[in-house]
Amino acid sequence: MHRQPTFEKYSPFSADQIDDPFPILAEARENAPVFFSQELGMWVVTRYADVRNIYENPEIFSNSAVLTSRTELPATIVAEFGDWRPPLDKEVVMTDPPDHTRLKRLMMKAFTPGRILKFEPWIREIVEDLLDGLDGVEECDIIERFTAALPPLVIGRLMGVPAEDALKFGKWVGNIVVLAGTWQLSEEETLSCWRGIREFEDYVRGLVALRRNNLGEDVVSYLIEAKGDEGEAALDDQELLHNVFNIAGAGADTTGQWLTVTLYCLLSGDREWDRVAQNRALIPAALEESLRYRGVVRSLVRKVTREVTLGGIDIPAGDFVLFNLTSANRDGAVISDPDKFLIDRKNVRGHIGFGHGAHTCLGASLARLEAKVALECLMDRFPNLQLARGQSDLKYQNNLMIPGVKSLNVKLQ
Repeated sequence: MHRQPTFEKYSPFSADQIDDPFPILAEARENAPVFFSQELGMWVVTRYADVRNIYENPEIFSNSAVLTSRTELPATIVAEFGDWRPPLDKEVVMTDPPDHTRLKRLMMKAFTPGRILKFEPWIREIVEDLLDGLDGVEECDIIERFTAALPPLVIGRLMGVPAEDALKFGKWVGNIVVLAGTWQLSEEETLSCWRGIREFEDYVRGLVALRRNNLGEDVVSYLIEAKGDEGEAALDDQELLHNVFNIAGAGADTTGQWLTVTLYCLLSGDREWDRVAQNRALIPAALEESLRYRGVVRSLVRKVTREVTLGGIDIPAGDFVLFNLTSANRDGAVISDPDKFLIDRKNVRGHIGFGHGAHTCLGASLARLEAKVALECLMDRFPNLQLARGQSDLKYQNNLMIPGVKSLNVKLQ
């Protein structure tokens, strides 16, 4: 019989812990770094060392459940779509070695830092076009008017799709995030999410078919044309569909949320915005520190393939662990003054906001470039940017994986 230590103060879907999880996670790191949550039916992992252990041992902590829905497929959806399954199982983010190694190596060739740097001129054009829409605007929700639109437009350009189609990507990927990160949904919400995922798949399937007949310079064409060691197609039909779906989804959401929390960090507190605006060389450090300090992907799920001891606690095979990146990134055992936003900290790139090891984010270089260009252009156009009156602490969506910020109201002029 395995001992199941608990931590009664942990109430992950309470409004206060969704909006400000840091105090309770700090207490967990100190008193119950690995504990079982009855509410989630999973083990919760909070310390940096244990999170790195999970990343570094994929043969024990399988990635196969990272995007799995936390509720059963509704009978209504089964009736509508038959034996359909969402195109997730063979995504690079859902696989383990050796498949993950093969897929990651192939896809990394499309996202090398050198290749990404060549995108800067047209990324800047997209940013400037979006900011043109704010001319004359005194106050707005910067998420609605800018940060949410930027990533899908960029990833859409990489995939060679029209802007009006790309702008749908954010909402579509949001359906996956809701199902993977929320444990309690109404029937209406659940059905809407599943139908949205099916709509997303239909679009991607059509895009792949279109590219097969008309190859271009885009990433979809690259994946279609990619060859294996023997000259065969590197991806089978299912892998191709799933990983085009993966790229469209992964690139359409989180970078905008990263930019949002960075703006909040710079505009609140000591208002570091002015210092960074006067010294643009600080932008990369400000971005890394905001990702460490606030985070975007709050937690992820792994399935335990065999019995393992983690943080001194025995976890049985077949159980699930929810490991908290935002908690790990505030672990005082590895970072000094973890609860302060400090642009000048020396080891800021030591955070694991982009994952770690083999599961470091494939699009990290693209995300860094997008966010850097966006901040530069914002500082050029709106040097006096500030939080709007009444915009205090951030409010988040009710999600444990990627709880997006609900709104960020700013004064532009």
